[in-house]
Amino acid sequence: MVAARARLAWAFTWLPGAVVLACAGMVALAALDDFAWWQVLPVIGALVPFLACQAANPPPPRWPHTAFLTAAGQLLLGAIPAYGVAAATAAGPALPLFLIAWIGLIASIPLARGALKALMSPLTPDLGATPLTLRFGVRTAIERADTITTGVTLGLTHLVAHARRHAAYSRGNPTEIAVPLGEILGVRPVVLPAMLPWLSLSDGTRLLATAGPAVELATRSGEFLIPTDDAALLTELIARRCAFAGQTR
Repeated sequence: MVAARARLAWAFTWLPGAVVLACAGMVALAALDDFAWWQVLPVIGALVPFLACQAANPPPPRWPHTAFLTAAGQLLLGAIPAYGVAAATAAGPALPLFLIAWIGLIASIPLARGALKALMSPLTPDLGATPLTLRFGVRTAIERADTITTGVTLGLTHLVAHARRHAAYSRGNPTEIAVPLGEILGVRPVVLPAMLPWLSLSDGTRLLATAGPAVELATRSGEFLIPTDDAALLTELIARRCAFAGQTR
């Protein structure tokens, strides 16, 4: 997790912060000859994506996307206009500062991907005590051949089991069961001896939980099963996330 945090700090804080300073430097070089108030606009243009990145809390799978949007936004709104301001009187001294924005665009995405890989491979129970959204695959079978994706998402407030059929020219018909973490009374790993009904799509297609490891949730509305080969890990993650969510409410 330390390696992931270091890479994420570079992708989301240090590189975007350096671009803001580089834009300020280019504007300062231009201001040595003649200053006008509008010359600070590129600095603001670079600062807005930086602040938006700091305020965002994207789930880990969105880290590379967020890093790209931040770097591209700073380049288009900040660095390119700032270099345009400085080019007339200080093109040479401003060029190294302009290149910092390109370095940020090129380096931030691999850094964010590296942070994602370091954090999520492998998953550890410690991630339960974080606000990160975690996704798990589940073990299911269907009554007839079809293309259906299933999974479980563990967020800060809910655990969501979801399934969706993939159809041509359609987003499918998703089905979700959301369990508020505050309603979970207990969680434990179990072993399913045989196939059991799990979810049903809106068209009546039944998904079956196959035999093997599973997580059993005791909630105020009853029991709910999550068929997964990572039952022990998911049990620990849910328990820690429930405790963490209770502390942050």
